[in-house]
Amino acid sequence: MITHWWKLIWNRKQEHWLVRIEIGFVFVILVAVAVTTIHFIQLVRQPLGFDSHNVWGVHFDRQIRESSAAEYETFHALIAELQQMEGIAEVAVMYPVPFSGSSSRPELIIHGVSQRVPRSVMTPEGVEVLDLEIVAGKAFTEADFDPVWQPTLINRAFQEKYFPQSNPIGMQLKYAGTPSGLVQGVKIVGMMEHFRKSGEFFEETPFMIMPYYFSPEFGRVPRYFYLLLKVPSANFAQMENGLIQTIQQRTPWKFRVESLDAMQQADQKRFKAIAIMAVIVAAFLILMAIVGLIGVLWLDITKRTAEIGIRRALGATPKNIYTQMLGELWVLTLFSVGIAFGLVVQLPIFGAMPEVDTTTWISGFAIAWGAIFGLVTLCGLYPSWMASQIPPVVALHHE
Repeated sequence: MITHWWKLIWNRKQEHWLVRIEIGFVFVILVAVAVTTIHFIQLVRQPLGFDSHNVWGVHFDRQIRESSAAEYETFHALIAELQQMEGIAEVAVMYPVPFSGSSSRPELIIHGVSQRVPRSVMTPEGVEVLDLEIVAGKAFTEADFDPVWQPTLINRAFQEKYFPQSNPIGMQLKYAGTPSGLVQGVKIVGMMEHFRKSGEFFEETPFMIMPYYFSPEFGRVPRYFYLLLKVPSANFAQMENGLIQTIQQRTPWKFRVESLDAMQQADQKRFKAIAIMAVIVAAFLILMAIVGLIGVLWLDITKRTAEIGIRRALGATPKNIYTQMLGELWVLTLFSVGIAFGLVVQLPIFGAMPEVDTTTWISGFAIAWGAIFGLVTLCGLYPSWMASQIPPVVALHHE
């Protein structure tokens, strides 16, 4: 029976080019939707490497790049006062902070090749504020501060990419180009299991956390910086006004206060909005293809009225006609999807999307294969039923 259906489709291949294009197009969309969905589900399930709960950020904008000794004193005095404020467990300076759109990518020489690696700068208290998991080496302290080789934390993704066969703890990596001042590069002192600064919707990439130097001899007060405050959730609403008043009294700088959880939720809302738009577009394209496929099948059956009528006159039952129409559609789908699959499978073979692993591609293809046959069957049910209801008399009249 399948061989017979295949011969029918092959003999009428010139008439089915539009159906083949529509089926192949829908299959490609289904692969994209399935692979993307599985990939992001996997990303969301992976740990961030830090705890943003009960962490509040104060984002400062000094509005000028230059800094003075007086501003260093203001900076120190503000941090000291906040550390003594009731309800604040710990205070850290960090920039850029998790879930922010800001980035810093210094250039390091790794194995003789220049590599740009994302980083944040942070005071030692940040390890406690963000509850970072140090799995090798140690977290840097003020005693480790070195103006030549800056003590640095890396995540495991850094080690797996650049030092997969060796222990990077203790290694020194020089900055590319001409270093400014005494600084020559970084010294790896510890490793975190994970650190995904950009959030749960982004692949974990190599990342560094370096010490934030806030003294005139080592650095300067930057234009933008964050204070991270570890505050029990029950206390913050009560102390927020006092916190804002303290900052306003101590500094002339512009600032805003927001929790890391709120920043994460804002990221989630933006991602969901983009995802909803993508789903709507994909659903619209699939719907249009389905409607077109139903129309083409209906037209095809109308053209074959005489053929179907003759089969009925020769003894074929409605069930036989119904099965034949669906069987031909399944064979046509197999042929069309086979061609589309041969094109799409080139993406993982040639590494077009390296962040998507092989298992995700296999799962996405399997889902797309099942979904396309389900959709095609759904599209063919009514036209096939219409064909099965054609009586021989109507076929002869049509002829």
